[in-house]
Amino acid sequence: MARKKIYLAAVLAAAVLVLAYFLAAQRPKDTQSISLAELRDKIAGGWAGQMIGVSYGAPTEFRYLNQIIPEDQLPEWNPQRVRNAIRQDDLYVEMTFAKVLDEKGLDATTEDFGAMFRDSKYALWHANLAAALAHWAHAASQRQDVRHIALAGGVCLNLTLLDALCAQLTAAGLTPLLVIELPPNDGGVSLGQAWVARHLGR
Repeated sequence: MARKKIYLAAVLAAAVLVLAYFLAAQRPKDTQSISLAELRDKIAGGWAGQMIGVSYGAPTEFRYLNQIIPEDQLPEWNPQRVRNAIRQDDLYVEMTFAKVLDEKGLDATTEDFGAMFRDSKYALWHANLAAALAHWAHAASQRQDVRHIALAGGVCLNLTLLDALCAQLTAAGLTPLLVIELPPNDGGVSLGQAWVARHLGR
């Protein structure tokens, strides 16, 4: 039994040495360096590319389920879209972490990043509420075997929330039904009450 343990340990040690040899052989033998100006240019290029990418892709988010967007449905690019980039979490979350590096340097700890993220006060209320409502609606649709979800009430006057909710419902394979010609809140209810009163008064 002891010989088997010694043999196994020797085999493992040999495997580790072989692995270490190959890893060392793959390391670049020479270091490379670039100027600070070139580094800044590459960073700026990376940020520009990310801003363009997130601006271009934002209109399609949550709108295609398990499929590649058909070419004829790709959004038309307009440079003005970049103005919306700063509102995308792909940008402002990373900017928060970048600020930690600016203030703390490379010695920043996970606690430093966590504290900055905690205190950032991101405007995530709409996204969180839309996700919760979509989850609830999807669960209800599964129980009732329905695929169409009617959206009404004063909350539907909040276009930011409505857009996020419609996108998430669509991504879940559901079809949101929206009020088009009438207000979705008490205005529409009042018209319905007037209609009922008229017919009951006959």
